[in-house]
Amino acid sequence: MPSLDQILDLVESTINKYDRKKWVDISLNNQNYHFTKEIVRGGRMKNDANSTACEWKVQTSYQDSTRYADLYDTDTHVVGDHLTNASSKWMKITDNWSFDKDENVFNQGPEQIIDHVMVRQHAMMNGVFEFLENKMWTQPTSDTARPYEILGIPYWIVKNATQGFNGGDPSSANAGAGGILTASVPNWKNYTDTYATVSSTDAIEKVVRAMEFCNFEAPDPHAAHESTKMPSYGLYSTYNFVEELRRHLRGQNDNLGEDAAAMMKGAPYIMSVPVKWVSVLSNSAATAYDSTDPLYGINWNSFAFHSKAGNWMRETKNVQSATQHNVYVNYIDAWGQFVCKNRRTNFVMYQA
Repeated sequence: MPSLDQILDLVESTINKYDRKKWVDISLNNQNYHFTKEIVRGGRMKNDANSTACEWKVQTSYQDSTRYADLYDTDTHVVGDHLTNASSKWMKITDNWSFDKDENVFNQGPEQIIDHVMVRQHAMMNGVFEFLENKMWTQPTSDTARPYEILGIPYWIVKNATQGFNGGDPSSANAGAGGILTASVPNWKNYTDTYATVSSTDAIEKVVRAMEFCNFEAPDPHAAHESTKMPSYGLYSTYNFVEELRRHLRGQNDNLGEDAAAMMKGAPYIMSVPVKWVSVLSNSAATAYDSTDPLYGINWNSFAFHSKAGNWMRETKNVQSATQHNVYVNYIDAWGQFVCKNRRTNFVMYQA
């Protein structure tokens, strides 16, 4: 059996340096993971200073003082405070995996040890991203109760049965999403609607309308957050919605019109944007399950996942357990928050 120092050195160097046997992973229950795809791999991770909260500025008004003038007119001067501070508390997640130095695997040679170490670390990371995926599509119970939670998409993009910019304050935010109340700043609301059927004259038409109405063009470009760029939309719903959309498009023969087109080997499209299904919204066993078959129009230019500098997936390796002297634990800790910097460029509709 290797010495303790040899075991610890091997575990320390395994995760990033070794590539041994491959294995099949059938542990996960969901077919897709949009947090990983859109946030981690999509380049939407932002590294912030180590502050107490994620903060950004929102211009909530413009100077309404333009007027006609004549020769020798007397000037009038207007001074206004047009900025509001938005902020969201950092949340923290943690997880770990461990081993006992007396386990039989440590008598089986370096390759077997490496295989077991890699699987345990991989199993932990599966659990982390399963957790993050569910939470990204879930509204927290509170945005002020500790420990702080991820502010998921339903927190930022709030449902309402009335067509228009009616997505008000989330139920879990007494001070409004990001600390801004829509009663004070009506333009902080997202667009909302409902649909009865997935058809050209109902859901599809309403998606097209929502995308048009949520596209705000800035006449005077300025240094700003990414939210002022042209919207970069993603359309996300349940498998039920996507299945109905495919069925509708198949029934349109070859004349699909300009509002929708089908890729029969992939996702159906509306306004040249693929409509993707979300496993955790479709799976009745998932915490994010939504029986109303919502369709979220997410402008990814308005969203980002911010992490505290140097504190995303921070590893603490081979810590001896205080209560089990032969057990060594490897921890990860991650500080971050999912934020929307411009709610009104996003929309949600649901079946009613």
